[in-house]
Amino acid sequence: METATQELLYLINKSVFKMDETLKEMLDYSRNARLAVNIEKIELKTIIDDAFENTKYFDSDFSFDKRINIKSDAPFYSDSRRIKVIINNLISNSLKYGKKDYAASFIKVNAVVTEEKLFLEIEDNGIGIKTESLQNLFEMFYRATIIASGTGLGLYIAKECTEKLGGTIRVESEFSIGTKFMLEIPNNKPTEK
Repeated sequence: METATQELLYLINKSVFKMDETLKEMLDYSRNARLAVNIEKIELKTIIDDAFENTKYFDSDFSFDKRINIKSDAPFYSDSRRIKVIINNLISNSLKYGKKDYAASFIKVNAVVTEEKLFLEIEDNGIGIKTESLQNLFEMFYRATIIASGTGLGLYIAKECTEKLGGTIRVESEFSIGTKFMLEIPNNKPTEK
């Protein structure tokens, strides 16, 4: 009886977590569509660390090497809410689609901040994406695989947020090898008066 109860509690928790993630995605989508861009100084390291911390409950059995490298020639100014949404969605995808039974799994975040732009790459050696799915990857409700649960909103929202900030997002992936997202987002450093 105790084992059955534990299994039931596990399934309930899993369902609640999925529902919570779906509601967060819907809120992110709504906020991006209606809120003006709010420029402020951003601490990328904090946002990246928080993104990993926020996703630590996805799959407690999945271990990976976290590699973060940030090079900054200037302070970065942008909309922190949208930057958080972008980074959270990309890192959570790397976790969802990581190779669970592979000892050498990694998630790598490289960021370079210049006076003009943020160059951001988030790369993993997870399950990768089939070539035929790449062209639809950023469409609303599109899911490239059924391996992990999801609504198909995360990458759509990441793209919408990136574009709202005047940036671009691209993806390179090889099925069963890994995926790399590459973003360029303008540095909206305030002009000195």
